[in-house]
Amino acid sequence: MASITQAITPGLWFQTENAWQWLVLAVAVAPLPVGLAVVRRLGLERLTGMPAWAAAAVLLSSWALVVAFFGFMWDVTWHADLGRDVELFTVPHALILAGLAGIGAAFLAAVALATRAGGPGLRVGPLRVPVSATPLGLLAAGALAGFPLDDYWHAVYGIDVTMWGPTHLLMIGAASLTPIAVWLVFREAGAHDRRGPARRLWLSMPATVLVGLSTFQLEFDLGILQWQPLYQPLLIAAAMAIALTAARVAVGRGGALLAAGGFLAMRLLVAGVLTVGFGRGFAHFPLTIAEALCVEAAFLPPRLPFLARAVAGGLLVATAGLAAEAAWTHLWYAVPWTGDLLQFWWLDGAAAVAGALVGAGMGNVAAGRRAGLPPLAAAGALAALGIVLALHLPLRHADPGGVTLTATPAGPARLETTRLGVTLPEQPVWLEVTLSPAAAAEGVDWFGAVAWQGGAPVQHAALVREAPGRYRSATPVPTGGGWKTLVMLYRGDVLEATPVAMPPDFQYDLAQVPAPLQPRADAFVPASNLLMREAHGGPPWPAALIVAFFAVMAVAWTAALTLAYARVGASGPGPSRPGDDAAAPAGGPPRRRRPRVVIVGSGFSGLGMLGGTWRDNRYPGCACDIPSLLYSFSFAPSPGWTRKYPPAEEIWAYMRRCAERFGVVPHIRFDTEMTGAELDPAGGGWRVHTREDGIVTADGVERPVDVIVFGTGFHVTDAMERIPVAGRDGFRIQDAWRDGVEAYLGTAVAGFPNLFLVLGPNTGLGHNSMVFMIEAQTRYVLRCLRLLPAGETASLEVRPAAQSAFNRRLQERLRRAVWSVGGCASWYLDRTGTNRTLWPGSSFRFWLRTRRPRAADYAVDAG
Repeated sequence: MASITQAITPGLWFQTENAWQWLVLAVAVAPLPVGLAVVRRLGLERLTGMPAWAAAAVLLSSWALVVAFFGFMWDVTWHADLGRDVELFTVPHALILAGLAGIGAAFLAAVALATRAGGPGLRVGPLRVPVSATPLGLLAAGALAGFPLDDYWHAVYGIDVTMWGPTHLLMIGAASLTPIAVWLVFREAGAHDRRGPARRLWLSMPATVLVGLSTFQLEFDLGILQWQPLYQPLLIAAAMAIALTAARVAVGRGGALLAAGGFLAMRLLVAGVLTVGFGRGFAHFPLTIAEALCVEAAFLPPRLPFLARAVAGGLLVATAGLAAEAAWTHLWYAVPWTGDLLQFWWLDGAAAVAGALVGAGMGNVAAGRRAGLPPLAAAGALAALGIVLALHLPLRHADPGGVTLTATPAGPARLETTRLGVTLPEQPVWLEVTLSPAAAAEGVDWFGAVAWQGGAPVQHAALVREAPGRYRSATPVPTGGGWKTLVMLYRGDVLEATPVAMPPDFQYDLAQVPAPLQPRADAFVPASNLLMREAHGGPPWPAALIVAFFAVMAVAWTAALTLAYARVGASGPGPSRPGDDAAAPAGGPPRRRRPRVVIVGSGFSGLGMLGGTWRDNRYPGCACDIPSLLYSFSFAPSPGWTRKYPPAEEIWAYMRRCAERFGVVPHIRFDTEMTGAELDPAGGGWRVHTREDGIVTADGVERPVDVIVFGTGFHVTDAMERIPVAGRDGFRIQDAWRDGVEAYLGTAVAGFPNLFLVLGPNTGLGHNSMVFMIEAQTRYVLRCLRLLPAGETASLEVRPAAQSAFNRRLQERLRRAVWSVGGCASWYLDRTGTNRTLWPGSSFRFWLRTRRPRAADYAVDAG
């Protein structure tokens, strides 16, 4: 056990153990200029595969979280080993402040880049604020406000060496919740299902969320119990249920184990570096693997409803998972759990179930789906978490009772100089404790001796019963020097302690408590009186205002994250259905593969050129003849149109914003022409030939896909004549349409499986908005894809009879329409005088007809 020495050097504004430790700050800041140089050379989008605003938010936040977390771990272990700070600016504090400022910088960068690119988000004056960046900004504001408020609090009320003070929780809470906001940035940017760096960063987020949510129990991990022992399993149950359920839902099978492994790696790395490299006490951590296995097991039943699986996972975490953690504490922790904590199982279960529901909603949104959690259920789960966590906070107290302490030297004494410059003898002692009443320690959550703030690491000694009411320490405990040595007794909401030995503190006029080498009668007092010895009273109103500010910020953070997840998640498909999992259980149905789709086209149909006509046509006065209200997507209305009939540049900017908001841009191959496509008879998918930048390589450019969506726009009668497309048995679409173009619902063509059109034959309108028709067809195509069975060679093809019957009825109606009988020539009619362009009914009728595909009209081949 290492004793504290005068190596800690206070200066005018800072303190450090060794001057070289300030190099850590330089190492922490070094990635910023290096990263900036790389970004300038490669570009954010090229480097990450994400829109620039999202890449900046993710990279800056990731750097900030790493720096702040290391500083936080260092700071807490510093205080546990060495006591209070002499000056405000320590190396750990500087790291924490840099990290919190980095979160704010991530918010500002996201807003600036989204505004410059006309990206997604909320319009605040001239600014564009991405929805996922909004909680980032609020978290950063609260965290940065906490730093000066903390300094003020200590000046007014003394030093409260506890993580759970209001000013400390402002900073810790904000940083701990930041990973949840960062995970949402991926979803809003459409980067949640990409490959490459973006995917690797996305996969690391569940572990980062778990690390963040687990920071609140760090004092328990160090064996310094300032609050009821029941909070350790309660916090573990809540954190594990939220993060591991979110990981399993978002990533699929193995996701919870991946998050647990990442959590263990991060905690072990930081704790190891601080212990080996900086001489700090080792911060223990939960096992985590057992809880991950519980969550994975809960999601195995393929037919169990989604929310039922989440609830089952929460219950397993609170029972089997915490049982494994209880065993782990006896092997690993300085303060193991006792069986008396089982009386609070209902609290653990409530926290875990509520956390699992919250995590399930988070995971769905992070994976690109809707939350799948009814609003009332989400609100109830969040409220339950808050109530359960706050239920016992104000109940700490001490019971009247006497105690007699006797210390017997266990080794020679030696002189040590405390951090405050006082030279005192330090000596290990055997400790005898006699309680009155004798049964005071029966059924306790913890009864033992602890010595801290005199060196590294914190020392613990179990008290072994020798007779009724009489106990002896199992190992010697240090006294004297800078050590603060206590006997502590915790039972439920009773948290009491008595001093064994305390150093003098002249700054706070605290007298020395010498070791009881002769029997000394004393009484138990609230443990906080001794653990936060340097704290003192002060005027009540500043404390009330700061506590109220923290409460408001905590509610605001929760609300901002909840609303942001709800808004971003509103654009996704529904949650996974029973049996439609990321990986099927062994012996079950085959894994359902996400079809690979290539979309060929431009404009609203395909967004292939981010505006198509509206990008290429820039002549003065170019505008649309359809009102702006109708010429926009129903799921992305824009209140910013400047005219009833929007000009070309506004339409192009609107489409670009939509593409950025919904993550389309990284999937686009710009300056590329489709030169042909043929059906792969062996694989069931399509081989698409493209020509990029007007250059064809020796072997051509090929992209294997399963489905083609052809956004033809108005070129419904001649577009296909320019591109050779060969379907089943090599039959060309030009031959199929020799007598005139036709399709089933303007979308599917017999003989061409897995080929779909948007604004294909007979989907044009002489009224209303084509955008509405595009949305209806897009939804229809997506629902057709759900009819595809599992398997690499599965195909879906409209039956020829269904296509013929549909077009026969359609042409019967069109032959009576004004376009055919009015005697006027128009581009709506082909060379035979047949209307192959317009839909004969209302747009609402088309919407009804395409709400869901008729399975009987399609031939499905599992391959």
